[in-house]
Amino acid sequence: MIVDCEFDGESGMATATDNCTAEGDIVIGYVDSSDLDDCGLGMITRTWTATDCAGNSSSCEQMITVKDDEAPVISCPADLIVDCEFDGESGMATATDNCTAEGDIVIGYVDSPALDDCGLGMITRTWTATDCAGNSSSCEQMITVKDDEAPVISCPEDMIVDCEFDGESGMATATDNCTAEGDIVIGYVDSPALDDCGLGMITRTWTATDCAGNSSSCEQMITVKDDEAPVISCPADLIVDCEFDGESGMATATDNCTAEGDIVIGYVDSPALDDCGLGMITRTWTATDCAGNSSSCEQMITVKDDEAPVISCPADLIVDCEFDGESGMATATDNCTAEGDIMIGYVDSPALDDCGLGMITRTWTATDCAGNSSSCEQMITVKDDEAPVISCPEDMIVDCEFDGESGMATATDNCTAEGDIVIGYVDSPALDDCGLGMITRTWTATDCAGNSSSCEQMITVKDDEAPVISCPEDMIVDCEFDGESGMATATDNCTAEGDIVIGYVDSPALDDCG
Repeated sequence: MIVDCEFDGESGMATATDNCTAEGDIVIGYVDSSDLDDCGLGMITRTWTATDCAGNSSSCEQMITVKDDEAPVISCPADLIVDCEFDGESGMATATDNCTAEGDIVIGYVDSPALDDCGLGMITRTWTATDCAGNSSSCEQMITVKDDEAPVISCPEDMIVDCEFDGESGMATATDNCTAEGDIVIGYVDSPALDDCGLGMITRTWTATDCAGNSSSCEQMITVKDDEAPVISCPADLIVDCEFDGESGMATATDNCTAEGDIVIGYVDSPALDDCGLGMITRTWTATDCAGNSSSCEQMITVKDDEAPVISCPADLIVDCEFDGESGMATATDNCTAEGDIMIGYVDSPALDDCGLGMITRTWTATDCAGNSSSCEQMITVKDDEAPVISCPEDMIVDCEFDGESGMATATDNCTAEGDIVIGYVDSPALDDCGLGMITRTWTATDCAGNSSSCEQMITVKDDEAPVISCPEDMIVDCEFDGESGMATATDNCTAEGDIVIGYVDSPALDDCG
């Protein structure tokens, strides 16, 4: 038989018949052998035995299976809505089972959250009940985490400030039912109603926003006022040399309302100067704040001149060839006369040779407005240490004897005019007895200063043309030939006719009679 859960011992009754003992007198009993797990499930072997009056017995087995294949019945807690962060408490699921006692059913849960960065959204809590046999069933509980309450904000107190508002007005504070105080975003927007001087009223609207975007606001009123004039301080009185360049330091001013950089400071000069710009200047400084309040002070500037100019000559100069007169410009400064008004000139003392080379002493003089002057010397060296650039005629090849004509070298020089450069040559011949071979013609160009450069022209004397020969006329002789047949003649493009060597070789074809 198969039973659910715990076996109550009832499995029916064995029956027996016997040839001698009446059925009602046969003794029937059983013994159980169980193989059950901790949950009481498994197999019970019930061995029945029938015994007759004479003590004869026989047995049979009954198999009793104790099983549990029915899952518990689970009930979830009601769905839940919580404000702000969920603390984990949502009630407890309950379960009943056909086999496992209620207190022995194992109940647990797993959460599947779908929350935003603020921890708001939905948590699906899946409850599971498991009986002793491992059968389980589940249900879901929905937990909603919400925040629909705005923060509570407190503005700083209203304030009154002098002059320009520096932006500091205290800090609003806020609390919230869900967002931690440090995570509440607090900011402000200013709505100024100020004049050009930055005076008037600023409405500062503070806003606190929690993580869920809920916000609340309050207003702080900031009054900006100005009812004081600036305080001005003049630079110290000044004594300057020569012409006054206008720089005498700067007056400073402070004001209770206008920022120091926005105070307008200016001056008016009342000069009493001579033609050289010397004497006294009264400089009246005035500071004006944004509201038009002003104050003044005077600075006395004495302009004097008791020094000569300081002159600086151009650096000494070395030039190639003829000096074109340009050597830079002397400069001068003066304690009184402006640099552009100092008169600067020079006188040259040359010491040059016939080639225009040597030394020029240039004496520069600077004179200021008062007639004071100073001088310096600049040494200008005119030199020529660069050799001419020479170009040889092209190499040439001549037939027979060289007549000496091979073209003309040319030369240019940085200092000497082309027509004044001296050009000459020296020949180095390497010729055989026939006057044939190579002549090295070394050309040299020399400038006025004696600098020179050279190049080589190669002249090849050759003879590769054969003489032109004319044989004597053919002849007929009787009997034996005595060898005389006249004389051949020859001419050559290089060798004189008398120096041409003429000879002959015979090739006879005679019979036995000659």
